[in-house]
Amino acid sequence: MEKTIEIKAGQCAELPGGLQIECKDIIAEEIAPGPPGDYPAGSGITAYFKVSHNAEMREFDLCKLSEGYGSRLKFTWNEIEITLLDIGGNSAKLSIKYG
Repeated sequence: MEKTIEIKAGQCAELPGGLQIECKDIIAEEIAPGPPGDYPAGSGITAYFKVSHNAEMREFDLCKLSEGYGSRLKFTWNEIEITLLDIGGNSAKLSIKYG
C-alpha cells in the first residue's frame, strides 16, 4: 500500500492497516559557516516523527538541508518506507509505503 499525507507538527495520522505516524515537531535552523575552507553556511529543516505498527514503535527524524550538506529524506523500518517529499513552515509531506 502507498499513501501520501501532509502532517503538521503535533498531529497524528492513522492509516489503514493499523499504521500510525505522529509528527512530534518541525524545527528550522541556520548553519553558521566554519573556518575558511571548512564548511559553508546553510540552513535546514528537520521533522521529528514517531511511527507505530503492530504494537511496535520507532522514533526517527527526516531533514532537508541546503546544498553542500547531506539531507536525510528516507526512513525504513520492517516493511515500512517513509520518504520526505516536501517540508516547510509547520508541515511535512510524506510518501508512506507499507504492507
